[in-house]
Amino acid sequence: MAKNRRGSKNKTSAGNNSSNTSTTTEQRASKKPQGTVAIETVKQVVELLKPYELSKSQRLKTFQLMLLDDAVSSAFQANSVFIEKAFANFNIKYDNNSERSTQAKDFLKWNLNNLKGQTPRSIARSAAEFKRDGVAPFEKVFERGYGDWATTPDGLPSWKVKKLNYIHPLTLYPSEPFTIEQGGSAVTHMNQSQSAFKNSGGRQTNLAGMSKGYISIPIQKLVLMTYAATDSQPFGSSPFEACYTAWREKVLLQDLTTVGVSKDLSGTPVLLLPSNILNDAAVDPSSQAGVMVEGLKQSMANLHTGDQASMILPSDTFNEAGSGAREFEIKFLGVDGTGKQFDLEALVEQRKKAIYNVFGAANLIAADSSGGYNQLEGQNSLHSHFIERDIAVIEEAWNKDIIPQLFRMNEWDLTEEELPKIKAGELTPVTIEEFSKGIQRVGAVGLLPRTPEVINEILSGLGMTYRVDTSMTQDELDTILTDATTRSGDGMSTGLPSGTGDSNGNNSATNSDNKA
Repeated sequence: MAKNRRGSKNKTSAGNNSSNTSTTTEQRASKKPQGTVAIETVKQVVELLKPYELSKSQRLKTFQLMLLDDAVSSAFQANSVFIEKAFANFNIKYDNNSERSTQAKDFLKWNLNNLKGQTPRSIARSAAEFKRDGVAPFEKVFERGYGDWATTPDGLPSWKVKKLNYIHPLTLYPSEPFTIEQGGSAVTHMNQSQSAFKNSGGRQTNLAGMSKGYISIPIQKLVLMTYAATDSQPFGSSPFEACYTAWREKVLLQDLTTVGVSKDLSGTPVLLLPSNILNDAAVDPSSQAGVMVEGLKQSMANLHTGDQASMILPSDTFNEAGSGAREFEIKFLGVDGTGKQFDLEALVEQRKKAIYNVFGAANLIAADSSGGYNQLEGQNSLHSHFIERDIAVIEEAWNKDIIPQLFRMNEWDLTEEELPKIKAGELTPVTIEEFSKGIQRVGAVGLLPRTPEVINEILSGLGMTYRVDTSMTQDELDTILTDATTRSGDGMSTGLPSGTGDSNGNNSATNSDNKA
């Protein structure tokens, strides 16, 4: 092969000199890619997809797809975890000076502890999905009471909440999920699609009233927990819409980054051949040179895709003595580009931050600590406000809809103050140390009532399971309580040493842990 090549080179006519010159110019051209990752094109693709993916029929499916992204999922799941935690530690507020309110509290607590396969925590987790879909519909299901609460204190047969059936918004009738009447001023029904009523075998269940392709559920049987709802938009709005653009661009940029990384890892194979062989192959593809070049092209393609592990090339050099540069040579060039004024990783991180900011969860990005401690504290506070608002929406659904209806069904006459209410637990519970300091300070100035209820609250705050009998008399309670062992209130009652009080006041009043 080397002999033939040399012969071909020696026989090159003057007429081929122009071709050789052109080929040499092409050889001198830069072999580095001149392309771009097309930031503007990414934006245009997003704008093309947006009307479809956020359309009325596709938006909920798009939101489900968005949850597969690490940033969207992390922000959403963190929100849900905090909500679950709050309702796992809920308590019931009531008027402890009213016997009727105390009885109602006991009944509600019994009911919440005897839901059918549910707990307030699990209901809150389902409700947290209004952050994704804008609305979380529940159908209220009641049943007769039993056991100690088969009847109300008035002797009437009691009703209890059996469960709150969560209805996923994806199962609603696409073209008309809600029926709006009275001139567009009232929601009267929610419509669940016929396709939602299938058994595990995929067979359709035919129910009465399904002739229109959906089942209509009266709004009175429902409780709608909504995110960012208004009077004119009672079904809420999803923050997923606000972070859609950042999410879609992030996904496209990550795909481009992956392609770039794979190219950098494997490199783009470049084969260097003598110009006379390329010329001969171009003139006659069926010639020996043409067949060889075509075979080398196929081998290069196989190398790039990983279908071929190696190649065998001639070792001839341009120097007749066998030294110097080889006539055949293969190189692997990385994708380095020229004139790039952006960093793909930084662009992806910008979109990630934008997604977290929509959820008020910038504090969850561990790598973002450029602002220091004060900025982090501010982000934590902002995130807490977002979570507390979501919790307030769920509390309102219980306290303004479900619980009042429960007691109306039982003909239980209660004032607004007597009506028991659900209160979610603290997102960040007070530590025992902080709680103890508060109790000591309040008790030191004589503002802490010595009653069974207060003592039980203190025992609960300290994490103790023991409770005193709430029917105890004051004398009985005083008998079991220990004597005061601190004089931290002495200085407060007579004035601190530096003020108008006794200069010899108790030093414990100035202790850094006791002083106000």
